[in-house]
Amino acid sequence: MEGKMALDVWKQVVALAPEQRPSILVCVNDLIAVSLIRHAATFGVRVPQDISITGFDGFAVGEWCQPRLTTVRQPLARIGAKAAEILIDTLENPDPAPIQHAVLPGRLLLRDSLASP
Repeated sequence: MEGKMALDVWKQVVALAPEQRPSILVCVNDLIAVSLIRHAATFGVRVPQDISITGFDGFAVGEWCQPRLTTVRQPLARIGAKAAEILIDTLENPDPAPIQHAVLPGRLLLRDSLASP
């Protein structure tokens, strides 16, 4: 899925006039970002010289690709624990309660897939 999506994204990007092309692609997860990096050369695109690519997750796969992926490491274990806590609280207290929100800090991992502005 990520590979086909990456190919579709590159087709759309290279179809744009050079002055209309984005300077960065911010991906919803690292797998899509790594797939975009992997397919960039197929379309004559250099990462990060021609376009920067970033992801979200902080998976180890970002370290293994070339260039290494800039990403936001999310506290996945803490996210799961907080989701379980909210779910249990909701099940134990069936009265309609206000929607709960939680903000858990991530960590930016600056690597090679991001060019200077």
